[in-house]
Amino acid sequence: MRRTSPDWLIALAAASPGGAPPAAPTSLRSVPSRYSGRALARVPDEPMRGGDVAELQSQLIALGYDAEVGPVDGVFGARTEAAVRRFQTDYGALNDGVYGRVNRRVMSFLRQQNVGRDRPATVQQRHLISFIVQAQHTGLLLIDLVSDGARPPTPRGEYADRIKRELGEALEQRIQEFTGMQSWLLHGPEFRNNAHQLASFANNIDAELYIAVSLANEPEEGPGCRVSYFGTSEDTYSHVGRPLAEMVHRRVLAESGAGDRGLRAESSVLFEQAHVPTVRVEFANLAHPADRALLRSGVSYLDKVATGIARGIRAFYLLGQPDAGPGAGTFAQLSLRRGHETR
Repeated sequence: MRRTSPDWLIALAAASPGGAPPAAPTSLRSVPSRYSGRALARVPDEPMRGGDVAELQSQLIALGYDAEVGPVDGVFGARTEAAVRRFQTDYGALNDGVYGRVNRRVMSFLRQQNVGRDRPATVQQRHLISFIVQAQHTGLLLIDLVSDGARPPTPRGEYADRIKRELGEALEQRIQEFTGMQSWLLHGPEFRNNAHQLASFANNIDAELYIAVSLANEPEEGPGCRVSYFGTSEDTYSHVGRPLAEMVHRRVLAESGAGDRGLRAESSVLFEQAHVPTVRVEFANLAHPADRALLRSGVSYLDKVATGIARGIRAFYLLGQPDAGPGAGTFAQLSLRRGHETR
């Protein structure tokens, strides 16, 4: 049965004399985004038709794939499939010719970043997209609860280990709930104070993300949360780690109400040797009485921190899609400025 074209596609055809397609847009900013939902693919016997196909064609043309797409006709044929496959190859997506949920997230991110034919994606943007797309197919996340206390353990070190373990268990549940990713808690004594072994372990099992949770003990600093990512300067940093850290930082503060000790670039052994994007969340400062009181208040604060971390990871993986809840934000709000590529 032949599908009837929606009003939007009819209006596209009527916009030019003789029903010719409209002029190709030069930026994704000029492409409407009304349609979402069904996956689009080439079906030889009965081609998929509709406004969502026409919108996809316009978006591909705006990115510079006009030679592959041809005219905007709202029909998903061989030329549209070829353009989708080239788009998937260029941005690290599974090259199956099917324009689905992950591809839509990539397109949304490109629209937010104002990428178009005359303003191609930067190396940083392509790196970030490729990493996130790949990780959505595998998604093993390491949660580092490894004790940094002395041997033999002190009462304060044992207390810190217990608090981190409670946070880690809550975080494991929240990550599964909000992202569907698998996670692995590391808290074995064999890794105590051995950042080199931790980095090697993360590299050997091909983890996608590494989240370290820790407690600060800084008498000269105030209370609150600090989030760190790999970097050696303002212009040399992880192009995956920093946006992830910003997302996590924003959501932890919004969910928990913790004080803000800021974002920080870190070049310690763990951050330098781990090939996987790494973020450290110092969720409280034991040296400050306000944070000690928060930690004594029970699991409520830890659960809020865990929820914030998990929601931050979810927002990161949504690749530009708006996310509901406290501290919601998209990549358009992050400091994705140009810098030297690291990993």
